[in-house]
Amino acid sequence: MIRRLFGTSLAVIGLLLPAPLRADDAAAALLAKHRSFVGWQYDDGTFKSWRLKTSLTLKAPPPGPNGEEQAPAVFSTTEVRRGAFYRKTTAREGSELIRDDGFTGRVYWDSDYNGNVVTHFAEDTVQRQVSYNALFDDAVSTLAGTARGSAQIGDTRVQIVRVTPNQGFAVDLYVDADGAYRRAIINPEGRDDSETIEIDKYTEALPGKKIIGSYHFGSNPPYEVTSVEPNIVVADDDLRPPRPRTNWTFDPAMQSVPIEIRHYTAPIGDAYARAVVVRASFNGHEGLFLLDSGAGLTLLFNPFAETLGLASLGRTAYSGVNGGAVSATLVRIDELSLGKNVLHNVIAQRSSGRSITSLGIDGIIGYDVLARAIVDVDLVGLNLTVLDPARFTPNLEKGAYAFPVDLTTRQPAVHITVGNGVDAHPVFDTGASFEVLLSDQLQKSGKVVALVSTITFGNGMQIEQRTFTGGVDGSAAESEPCSRISRMDIGPYRFENAPICFGNGRVFGANGGLIGFDFLRHFNWTFDYPENKLVLTPNGVK
Repeated sequence: MIRRLFGTSLAVIGLLLPAPLRADDAAAALLAKHRSFVGWQYDDGTFKSWRLKTSLTLKAPPPGPNGEEQAPAVFSTTEVRRGAFYRKTTAREGSELIRDDGFTGRVYWDSDYNGNVVTHFAEDTVQRQVSYNALFDDAVSTLAGTARGSAQIGDTRVQIVRVTPNQGFAVDLYVDADGAYRRAIINPEGRDDSETIEIDKYTEALPGKKIIGSYHFGSNPPYEVTSVEPNIVVADDDLRPPRPRTNWTFDPAMQSVPIEIRHYTAPIGDAYARAVVVRASFNGHEGLFLLDSGAGLTLLFNPFAETLGLASLGRTAYSGVNGGAVSATLVRIDELSLGKNVLHNVIAQRSSGRSITSLGIDGIIGYDVLARAIVDVDLVGLNLTVLDPARFTPNLEKGAYAFPVDLTTRQPAVHITVGNGVDAHPVFDTGASFEVLLSDQLQKSGKVVALVSTITFGNGMQIEQRTFTGGVDGSAAESEPCSRISRMDIGPYRFENAPICFGNGRVFGANGGLIGFDFLRHFNWTFDYPENKLVLTPNGVK
């Protein structure tokens, strides 16, 4: 960390020499040098709008099974911008894979490969996007800054200026002698979530007017600007999110589909866990699937996936509760059926791995099935009903509560309080077996204090309570600590002396976590993602 040094000067020296620049004066001078280098500033009318195209070429994957060379994936992005408002469309060349993101002036949003759009509510996500947006439209040079010393980037000595956009994370700008930014670090004080952007070169968008022309993250390949069209007409429609690329045919009879609550051996020891499984059909092939609100995309395992004969649309990867990456491919499903309800034209993931648990499941049903339907799960009657959100709204029975959910990650995150009013934002995860798992940063920071963290035996021996987590990325290498806390409030439901475990902050961030099946089994679930809600209705299960 570069520490800011404060000095003092004697008054008599001040009479003889020019007063030294204060830290903010030095920062202002560096930012002014940058504005001179690029030849414009954000609010001077030089760029009212633009269409900007960039290209990213990934490293070539290893040779195929027969030694054949494989071409590297190339992604092209088209950004249409008007002031701070923008929409980016990213396409993988040679495939049908398209994703979008943007800023409407009110909210940031993004769409997945199925065209399902989510609004970003998570505070840290929005703060990051505000700062990222301010960097690439060069609004950062108009902010007040503070000098943060100097650093060496290769052979170049740079000066560091810290600025903080309104409602954004702080950004450290590394400015060279010409005034160019050579590096930017977003959220530089973040323990696990700072982001470093290396700026490789600038490109001329108008005579004498430069913008960032090439940049990269860490050791990854660079994003290269391939064309700029400044001051084009950008209509409101050009900035709007895309339409969904999937569509439902709903069963007019609204017949329910049977579900099972299966018990299976947990990843370690003799503990047992529970989960909801349901039979579904993919292109006419029936299989057994875990219903997992913690999954951002539907996932197929072998050997079931092999029976479908699906062509790969591109390589990808997924992760689970332990933060490990598992390679997969993207595939298109023409018809995904739950009973007589059919979701058409779905892009899903295919893993080369087999079923992950003794459930013997063929895959996982996730966000894309829940995104644009009302899905009601009755854990007492053991059935699931899919409803058209244009025709139905969930009823709130006595004791039920409609949780507002943040779907930024395509998982239903909620606000809870633990201990003495500490805020946390875990995900309702029907695919997780335990009760509540929160980020260990809440414990390490001292915000959440355990009441009991050990088991005491009759001979006085004490053993710390710990558990292992496991998921689609395998079992954890190390156990996680568990304890009880004085109080936990989940919506209107209050729990005293509540059991809780703590997971890796690298996976869950500063205040995230999971609320699993052992908690959720006491309720029936109604997923109403079109209205950003999840209704929990107490079902009397003890």
